[in-house]
Order: sequence, then structure tokens, then C-alpha cells
Amino acid sequence: MRKVVLFWVSCLVFLGMVGSVWASNNSKVKIYNPQGKLIKVYGYKKQPRQVELVSDILGDAGGKAEGKDNFLFKRPRHAKLKATYVLFQNGKRSKAKIYSNREALIKVKLLKVKVKLTKKQYRQLLDLSK
Repeated sequence: MRKVVLFWVSCLVFLGMVGSVWASNNSKVKIYNPQGKLIKVYGYKKQPRQVELVSDILGDAGGKAEGKDNFLFKRPRHAKLKATYVLFQNGKRSKAKIYSNREALIKVKLLKVKVKLTKKQYRQLLDLSK
């Protein structure tokens, strides 16, 4: 189990390092409000900066997840869901739920990772949803 977790964390780190390189013309980001309503769509052809930003932030944050507590994650008790980001890149789908306490739940395939975003990352992601 530990090897599997380390493998997926390594994958997230790798994706964070080369996220902007892998962003292709078919990449896009969909942003949903807390009620699940689609509020923004960014495509790489027209908004490459926004797609690269989400890819880099999620990759960097996911790569910093350490310890079993980050992999056995439940929704924070007193935090409210701020937005959900769905990144489609190279035929793969990644999903991140951003909460009011700056915690993010990132899901790539079957792996869920809890991370604490920096203030700058948190602000950048929320600015994209406005």
C-alpha cells in the first residue's frame, strides 16, 4: 500500500513540474460554484494562462502531500466549499474541491489527496472563479 501511495504522489509531483509543458490545445478547466452549477470554462486555445495556472497549482499542491492523514481525507467540518475545479488534460480528468480554510481535496483517478494551499494559490484559484 505504501508503495502505491508513493507512486501516486510521485506522479502528482511529476505532473506539477511539467504541467505547463503538457497542456495541449485540448486542455480545459471547468469551474463549478458550491451548488454544482458550471460558472466558467477556460480552454487552452483561448486562455492558456488560466489552464496552466490551475494545472501548476494542483500539481504543486498535490506533490507536497505527505503522511497518511493526507490520503484519508474527509470534508473539513467547519469549512465551506468555495469552488470545484475539473481539469481535463491529455485525456485525463483531475478534480479539486477548494474549501474556505484553504484546504483542497484533489482527486486523480482513485487517489484522493488533502493539501493546504498557500494564500497565494488559494487567492489565484478563487480569482479564476469570479
